[in-house]
Amino acid sequence: MRTVLYVLGVAGLAAGLHVLIGWPATALAGMAAAGARYPAVVGALGVGLAWTGGVAYTFVVSDAGTLALLTFLADATGGVPQLVLALLPTGIGAVWGAASGALGSALYAWMNA
Repeated sequence: MRTVLYVLGVAGLAAGLHVLIGWPATALAGMAAAGARYPAVVGALGVGLAWTGGVAYTFVVSDAGTLALLTFLADATGGVPQLVLALLPTGIGAVWGAASGALGSALYAWMNA
C-alpha cells in the first residue's frame, strides 16, 4: 500500500511540476521517490503515469487535432504506427522517472552516509 501511495504521490507531483514549470521539472518528482523501497521503479511508474495522463488529456481536449498531428508525425517518420507515437511520451517519462528516482536514491544515501 505504501508503494502505491508513493507512485500516486510522484505522479501528482510530476503532473503539477510539468504544468507549472515544464517537463524537465518532472525529474524532481522522480527524486521524491528516494524514500521508497524501489525508487527507480516508483519513479518510473509515477512519472510515466503522469505523462500518460497528459497524453490522455490531449486526446480528450482535441481529438481531431491530436490525430492530425499523429498522422503527420507518422508520415514524417516513415510510417511509424500512430499508437507507437502516442505511447512514446509514456516510455520517455518512465525512463526519465527511473533515472531521477535512482539519482534521488543515490543522493539520499550519499547525504546520510
